[in-house]
Amino acid sequence: MSGKVKAYAHFGVILKNEQWSWSGRAADRRVVLSIWKEQIDYSAKPPRVDLLGDARLSIWQSKPGNRERIENLKWARDHQYGIFHVVIVTAVDYAAEPRVILEAYPTKLTMRLIDFDENSGEFSAQVVQGTNA
Repeated sequence: MSGKVKAYAHFGVILKNEQWSWSGRAADRRVVLSIWKEQIDYSAKPPRVDLLGDARLSIWQSKPGNRERIENLKWARDHQYGIFHVVIVTAVDYAAEPRVILEAYPTKLTMRLIDFDENSGEFSAQVVQGTNA
């Protein structure tokens, strides 16, 4: 079992696809997303993730993991007040494409969706609970 699979299992999520899934939903309907560690801005108060206008959009927009994440973010927005839980992922090389996961681990971070483009998958969110990753 990979680190990502174990990290999601911590939240009770079975990934649709162990290779390309970036998010999932637990049986209790909690949404869980993978966030690259370098995408969290801890200098913001509260800490946040901002993928609006992301320079790498053309690389990830058409990927199946993004399409699945869009559906899970819609669910979080419409049924969970925009709340989702976070699995932090680190890369072997952040400049590589595709990125290869070095490590994935569950966190106590809970985030709330602030802005979301359900066509592209771009979003921003801020931490509502937890501060360490």
